[in-house]
Amino acid sequence: MAAATESLYPPLRGMPLVLASIATTTGTFMVSLDATIANVSLTSITGNLGATASQGSWIITSYGVANAIAMLLSGWLAKRVGQVHLYVAAVLGFTLASLLCSLATSLPILVAFRVLQGLSAGPMISLAMALNMQCYPPHKASQAIATQTVVAMAAPALGPIVGGWLTDNFAWPSIFLVNLPFGLIGAILAWEILRERESARVREPIDYTGLVLLVIWVAAMQTSLEQGRELDWFGSATIRLLAGTALVAFSFFVVWEWHERHPVVDLSLFRYRNFSIGLLTAALGNFLYFGTMVLTPLWLRETLGYTAGWAGLVLAPVGLTALLVNPFAGKLVTRVATRYMIIFACLLLAGVNFMRSGFTAEVSAGHIVWLHICQGFAIAFFFMPILVTMLSGIPQVRLPTATGLANFIRFTAGSIGTSAAVTVWDNRTSVHHARLVEYIHPYRTEGATDLPSLALMEREIMRQAETIAANEYFFVAAFLFLGLIAIIAFARAQSHLQAASAGGGGHE
Repeated sequence: MAAATESLYPPLRGMPLVLASIATTTGTFMVSLDATIANVSLTSITGNLGATASQGSWIITSYGVANAIAMLLSGWLAKRVGQVHLYVAAVLGFTLASLLCSLATSLPILVAFRVLQGLSAGPMISLAMALNMQCYPPHKASQAIATQTVVAMAAPALGPIVGGWLTDNFAWPSIFLVNLPFGLIGAILAWEILRERESARVREPIDYTGLVLLVIWVAAMQTSLEQGRELDWFGSATIRLLAGTALVAFSFFVVWEWHERHPVVDLSLFRYRNFSIGLLTAALGNFLYFGTMVLTPLWLRETLGYTAGWAGLVLAPVGLTALLVNPFAGKLVTRVATRYMIIFACLLLAGVNFMRSGFTAEVSAGHIVWLHICQGFAIAFFFMPILVTMLSGIPQVRLPTATGLANFIRFTAGSIGTSAAVTVWDNRTSVHHARLVEYIHPYRTEGATDLPSLALMEREIMRQAETIAANEYFFVAAFLFLGLIAIIAFARAQSHLQAASAGGGGHE
């Protein structure tokens, strides 16, 4: 059996373990970085390629759609190809696609190569975590998860900073060329260290119906999420059509896959109690976390006048603190039940957002940095223990499928959270702007009737409206983080992955 075959491989030690960790975290870093690195360079790219801003949004959309589809298929593909072969092929494919993106001479060509990049990226994060966990002894599996988690959370925050700096100092192709050394090093190390640890290959009939339904609903959903803000969400017939298509195709997909003997996505994983509860908590956590992480720099730039570089530096303590705290959290998770760590993190994240809800347009950078240090400390105790909770009891042979499904749902929740945060902020800003303007009339302007004075007054009103709207979002996010405590409390107490590493586990 596959599970028994995988258990024959002993844990790695010493330098081979270090090199295996570098090989897998390299893949996670590249994919996570590329999720955001192109965002700040869209204007430069579209201007250079002679495309409009709306057309340029497909540079982001095409990558997201392809990545989401491939992420869900990663477990199914790994069974047919082998985990190591698929991972190395994905890293090389991603690296080649990055090179081709840098050489693109038109928008359609760039979008096509971004699709190839997304298809290669899908399996990389899921397999990186599964392969890395299998290299560690059972009692240290949480350290493997900690390493992958901090890279996956820190790299998206670095993306806009790196992308902006490269675009300003070189040219937009450099944001793709930066992947080449990482990709080559990662692929070579993975092949040299892990090729003798290949998983068993299983030839099963292809579920064509499930595959088609998956492509339809994921493509429709991701496209609606990526294009929704630009097309005014459900005010657009296109978004309504995409959302309806996604809903119908998803419904048929779930029913079909649940009864299919050889599904492309193994939905029976939801029978594991910790997987279901942990994934629900992680999804809602990603929704809130990415919403606050995209809204904060947006507010800093548009309201407080920060440059992209300074906004990135103010955000940097989140990733840096998590990086420093994660090793401690990784050791603590073997001694303390993960749900207690998650509850502590939820309380701290709620406190951080309550503090944010009191921001004014004159808040100091030092105060914001301090809160981001606290947030970085909190996420080290949130995302890694949640992954440990989700994967506890999952047999090793099912880890690629489990991590692929979990990553898809988490990242989709993050995308929805990002879109929701920006949309709510825009709408509430309009509401508060209208209310504040009601207090302005000729008898209260103190003679400020010339255009420069009125323009200055309008700018100040907008600053206050944007700040109030951001505060409202942070206040609601604080209460929702507290609500996660009620969900994770139902998780089965388990502080390590010994059951998973042994290839066992029940549907509890």
